[in-house]
Amino acid sequence: MIGIRLINIRDIDLNLLVLFEAIYSAGNISRAAQVLDMNQPTVSNALTRLRTQLDDPLFVRDGKGVRPTERAEAIIAPIRRALQDIHSIGNREVAFDPDHSERTFRLHMIDVFEPVVMPMLAAHTAVNPSLSVKLLHPQTITSEDAVSDGAADLAIGLTPARSPQIDWEELCPLDVVVVARRDHPTLSGTISGPELMAHGHVSLDLDLPSTVPGARASSKKLVMKESTPFRQAIQVNRPSSIAAIVAKSDLIGLLPRFYVEALPDQGGLQILEPPRSLIDLSFFLIWHRRRVEDPGLVWLRNRIKSAMGRQPVR
Repeated sequence: MIGIRLINIRDIDLNLLVLFEAIYSAGNISRAAQVLDMNQPTVSNALTRLRTQLDDPLFVRDGKGVRPTERAEAIIAPIRRALQDIHSIGNREVAFDPDHSERTFRLHMIDVFEPVVMPMLAAHTAVNPSLSVKLLHPQTITSEDAVSDGAADLAIGLTPARSPQIDWEELCPLDVVVVARRDHPTLSGTISGPELMAHGHVSLDLDLPSTVPGARASSKKLVMKESTPFRQAIQVNRPSSIAAIVAKSDLIGLLPRFYVEALPDQGGLQILEPPRSLIDLSFFLIWHRRRVEDPGLVWLRNRIKSAMGRQPVR
């Protein structure tokens, strides 16, 4: 157990906390230096100062990178919250301009949203070199935890948040369709229940506790109401793998409609309308309540909703 140490807050340089968060996120001092636009010796010297002030090594060598100590793991969440609060104070009265504002957005979302959300954000980062976006891998932390501990500014999850400190709103229903290659020898336009059961599936493995909130339970709902289960031919862990394999085989798969329609040339796939709704779930936008008025996050939420067809572009 980590003992409580009294720290004179006047001795702590805020910039050192920014540096600490960058090293923790990057897992590598050189990459952190690039993110901070600093040279590596300067970052190393600053880390030495912080180690002295906190009386802990904070990071130890691990292969080609570094890993956090127990002390670093204990303080990363409050440091992230503090940095977010300071950022919010500085921006509360300042309008966010995507073409000129300096900002890095950290998003936690599964990759089905990438072909829809990322091109929209890329259009802004191409114009504004001071604007960047970082995606967090959803298998390492849940959506709600990512927002709660400050690892993510915004998340998209399959269940609404449970904590009273986390705000959320429904983004879109999970409209699942069946996909097959465009020149499939036996399928075209629609698919019957028996055909759905007879064809081999490329399925998504959602049986991971932290892929997205509710994923373990939700994966069991990705079946028709008939008692016969799908014939799982191949199981993968990325939706993009389903699209790639189905496009080059006679197997079929289940994917969100918006994902398939966003792929270039629809990924060489045809959408087969199922005989009935396959799933009754929705995706939710999730953010921390203390950042509800952050102009940048208000803009980001609106842009994502616009990309998903929720409202006109502002």
